[in-house]
Amino acid sequence: MMHARKALGTRIKALNLSISDQNLDLLPDYQQRIAVLKTLRFVDPVSEAVLLKGRVACEINSADELLLTELILDNFFNALTPQESVALLSVFIFQEKTDMQPELLPRLAEVRRQIRAPSSDADSSFARATPPSSPRQSESVPCRRLII
Repeated sequence: MMHARKALGTRIKALNLSISDQNLDLLPDYQQRIAVLKTLRFVDPVSEAVLLKGRVACEINSADELLLTELILDNFFNALTPQESVALLSVFIFQEKTDMQPELLPRLAEVRRQIRAPSSDADSSFARATPPSSPRQSESVPCRRLII
């Protein structure tokens, strides 16, 4: 009897926590992120199961997961030399703010232009998923810290 009562008390506390204001405040942000992942096909739109792209993105933890996953699965690196690949990947790790614009070789300038397309697609997906009346809309669009 006492064990059942304690279990019910624990269950009540868990339910109160799940409906707390703090958790409800996070729900729109969660729904927005899921909508973006569905749009970019990282999550299945119907079952909300994580797809291959989502699994690849889960393994990337030191850079922009969505953009880098798109580049990897589009075989973007196949056309690059090892040196160009290293230069490109270093952009994803370097996160210091700078006003200096690096001088790029013509081939790397072309690669930079090609990368900006998937990056802007991801940003526009974030912007579309945020309701226009949302006070957090400006916070929802990710700030690209890449120097590309």
